[in-house]
Amino acid sequence: MTLRAPAPWIVVGDTVKCIDHGHRYLVARVHNSSFKPEANQGNAQLIAAAPDLLAFAERIARLPPHGEYVDLIDEARAAIAKATGDRP
Repeated sequence: MTLRAPAPWIVVGDTVKCIDHGHRYLVARVHNSSFKPEANQGNAQLIAAAPDLLAFAERIARLPPHGEYVDLIDEARAAIAKATGDRP
C-alpha cells in the first residue's frame, strides 16, 4: 500500500500538488520568508521530483550487486529508506 500522494507531482506557484483522476491535491506548500523566492521555487521543484527520484532509486536497488555498482546500490537503498522511513 502506498502511503503517499500519487504521482505525478507538479509545482504550482509556491505549492506542490499531485494530479489524481484529473484533480489537483495539495502535497506541500513551500514558503519561507527568510529564503529568496528562487530558493523556495527550487525546494518546490525538488519535492515535486521526489516520486520520480524514488522510483529511479528503486530500479537501481533491484540491480544485481556487481563490482563497482555495489556502492551505488547501497546508496540507492539508503535513499529509499530515508524517503520511506524504513531501515536500509
